[in-house]
Amino acid sequence: MRLAAALLFACLASAARAEIPLNCAPAQVTSVRLTAKALRIQGWTEVALDPTTDGLALRLAPEPETALDDSYLDVTLPAAGFAAVRGGFRYQVDADGAPGGITDVRLGVRNGRTKVTVRGTGAEVVEVTRQPVRLVVSAAQTCARSCGATCRRTRSTALTCKRSARDALCGLTSGCEPLGLGADGTSRACLLPYPSDFFTIADDTAETGRQVAYERGALPANKDGGHLDPADYNVLDGFSAGPVLATHFPRGVDLAVSHVPPPTDFSASLRADSPTLLIEADAPGCRRVLHFGENDVSADANGVPIAPPDQVFMIRPGVRLRSGTRYLVALRGLFDQAGVPIAPGAAFRALRDGTKTRLASLEARRPAMEAILAKLETDCGVPRGELLLAWDFTTASDDSVQRHLLHMRDQTFAQLDGSAAPAFVVESVEDDPLGDPRICRRVQGTYSVPLWTTFNGPGSVLNLDPDTNLPVQNGTADDVPFTVVIPCSLMNPTPAAGRPIVYGHGLLGDRGEVTAGNLRTLANTYGFVLGATDWQGFSQSDYGVIVGFLLDGDLSAFPKLSERLHQGVLNQLVLARLMRSPAGFASHAAFRVGDTPLIDTTAVYWYGISQGGIEGGVVMALSQDITRGVLGVPAANYSTLLHRSVDFAPFFALLRGTYPDAVARTLLLGLIQQLWDRSEPNGWYHHTLSGTLPDTPPHQVLVHMARSDAEVANLGTQIMVRSMGIPQLFPVNQHYYGIAEAEAPFDGSALIESTFGLPDPPVTNTPPAENDVHGRMRALPAIQAQIDRFLRPDGRVEQFCTGPCDPE
Repeated sequence: MRLAAALLFACLASAARAEIPLNCAPAQVTSVRLTAKALRIQGWTEVALDPTTDGLALRLAPEPETALDDSYLDVTLPAAGFAAVRGGFRYQVDADGAPGGITDVRLGVRNGRTKVTVRGTGAEVVEVTRQPVRLVVSAAQTCARSCGATCRRTRSTALTCKRSARDALCGLTSGCEPLGLGADGTSRACLLPYPSDFFTIADDTAETGRQVAYERGALPANKDGGHLDPADYNVLDGFSAGPVLATHFPRGVDLAVSHVPPPTDFSASLRADSPTLLIEADAPGCRRVLHFGENDVSADANGVPIAPPDQVFMIRPGVRLRSGTRYLVALRGLFDQAGVPIAPGAAFRALRDGTKTRLASLEARRPAMEAILAKLETDCGVPRGELLLAWDFTTASDDSVQRHLLHMRDQTFAQLDGSAAPAFVVESVEDDPLGDPRICRRVQGTYSVPLWTTFNGPGSVLNLDPDTNLPVQNGTADDVPFTVVIPCSLMNPTPAAGRPIVYGHGLLGDRGEVTAGNLRTLANTYGFVLGATDWQGFSQSDYGVIVGFLLDGDLSAFPKLSERLHQGVLNQLVLARLMRSPAGFASHAAFRVGDTPLIDTTAVYWYGISQGGIEGGVVMALSQDITRGVLGVPAANYSTLLHRSVDFAPFFALLRGTYPDAVARTLLLGLIQQLWDRSEPNGWYHHTLSGTLPDTPPHQVLVHMARSDAEVANLGTQIMVRSMGIPQLFPVNQHYYGIAEAEAPFDGSALIESTFGLPDPPVTNTPPAENDVHGRMRALPAIQAQIDRFLRPDGRVEQFCTGPCDPE
């Protein structure tokens, strides 16, 4: 418990917390005095208060107010208790019937100001916080908030607080990012601009020197006022390397008039006159980072696009940011959607222009902001007078993001010496299982994998040791299911060993997808044996859990997806060992015809489609057995993909019902990305090709992209490929900035785009019109021939299309 909570006023407890707005008019504490017998508060508000409609809410809390459990006084007095008197209003009851111990309140209203006097019974002062204390008063739609008042405990055990400063900037909830204050002195959300190092603290033990430090009240709230739980975030040492950089302007941003770099022209973000800047803060010179800007025009209620004043302006990097690195974001020369230049906010203007304030948290940032402004002016040639906003943030280190899954992998395979295989049970062997001449055998069963979650089932999370922040093995899951299909070409007329592929299924699907028509053709034509398991955390069996926390409006439960997905990735890695090891499947009669094995254990490969292509990016980074893989219609990261996919529209409909505030929903995408990085490719793919994870070989991947895909956004695929340094196979359908082009044949990795004659995808954060190209590319004969040539011990990239790839 925070030190502030040690100050106990037992008789001031209130059963219900009043929801006081984020932004209030300024107020001033004149004095606070509490003894064992009496409470007295005096102050002024710069607004007239009328409690006769909705009563009066009073809160006395130490900074930051966003620490919701730290209020000393938090009470709402009913409107019925107030009476109009000369010059204002009065509330008076006897001590026995006093809510929160308040017996008398006098509000003197004059010239738009209110003098506030509160009296009540007292309590023992146990201990006094060193944090300044704020008074917040609210009536109907009007509220006022003081700056922090310094308090002390006297020898007579009384609590006394000094007069607070007066400053309009103190009207923002303490603990919120003051740079989010607009020119009108109000802020749309506590976290904005996001992400910001304002929400970190120094930590010498962290690789970045920082630790995320969200207070619960700073995070988005659902329709019932329940805030996201910060616990899972506050062990990170920075923010996502695939962030949603977000801020808000009441009348939005006119992207065209402002010349904001669009996703169709990434090079514009590197120009000296770009209105948006994203740079590495501590790199020499002005190291600009590729990016684009956009407004959130995703669907709001009734499918209507979000518009000002509920619209967030976002900047998205065009490449994955470096891990453990501090970045600066700067904005200048933006115009709102009425064509008016956007003015800097009150707090930023004060820092930029050297205007002193009485807001201690802002003044504490002045030296750091001076360094930011000097960097932008000296190294980037941006005069401070042009800036309307600038802030910094630090990306999480690799250790912070990767430690859980790396630990699970290393400890699991330490139990499998050399090429040893885990235990498995064959439960059924079906010949001619589908009545299809392409597939002659299906083998199903289970295998054993060390369990690292709290239990073996949907809704589980990592079984973490709070002291080490590492997963602890929780026994063994001996019921991990598998399905393996063997094509007829390997069984008839002469049995032969086929190349094994671990197959990753699509969104919320299951291992049964391994019998899809395109895979039957691939396996039978080219002699592949395909094995699959369920993506625990993101499979059909997890659907109810995911829908459940969306319906409940509790995204604090998101680790039931992202953390269980760790186990899902590990299960794929262990299945690869079973497919490759001579002591694995190849040792069992179900995978033989007589004495002839049907699995060639020389190498094992990966092929994942859609979700299996996305999450396959994690498998390909981590696998010590697989070195070649095909990622079919993949992308990263999820915070970029979700709005741009028709598949997630039903989930957003649920989210809108429980998080009705559009700004909060946008922030939620950025927040869950911080957790998702641990088990989605954004946290891993910078190691894939190089093999720079510990004891991990280099890898080669073939990436397939279907142009105008309505389910997985091309934009996310391009960002992923550009970040990994993968070239596009020549000839191309379209050139993409920052992505090299290479002519086949060659040894390495490649992007192949297939076009189907559809209109280009939208440049907004909305999906293309629903279409079927997501599933068509995988069935093209040229693409299957390319897969065959790539997934070999001596595999290479070859071009089987005549010209750029298309259905013809």
